[in-house]
Amino acid sequence: MQGDDDSLVKIGFSRSVEDRMKSLQAGSPVMLALIAAAAGRICYEKRIHRLLLTSQSHGEWFRRTPQVLEVIQRIKNNSVMDWLALAGDQAEPTIKRLRGQYSVV
Repeated sequence: MQGDDDSLVKIGFSRSVEDRMKSLQAGSPVMLALIAAAAGRICYEKRIHRLLLTSQSHGEWFRRTPQVLEVIQRIKNNSVMDWLALAGDQAEPTIKRLRGQYSVV
């Protein structure tokens, strides 16, 4: 997700992206837009957050650094798991049971 001002993006996990968007929008002074979503698990979200720690603004909100833009592109291309493996983080090679979706707003 990102706001109108294009300065921060939120990388998070939700069982229902639509419900999460509604909840975030209700408390946001700017319009939010979903820019990417992919199937995944909450443990993957935590790995991504850990790898993007230097880009973190607060909570699940990140500055639009080259690293964050790369994650967004990989989520769009459905290759975030490959990226996690290349980054040295041990990711599960297969997703046996989908539990939700990553979302970037």
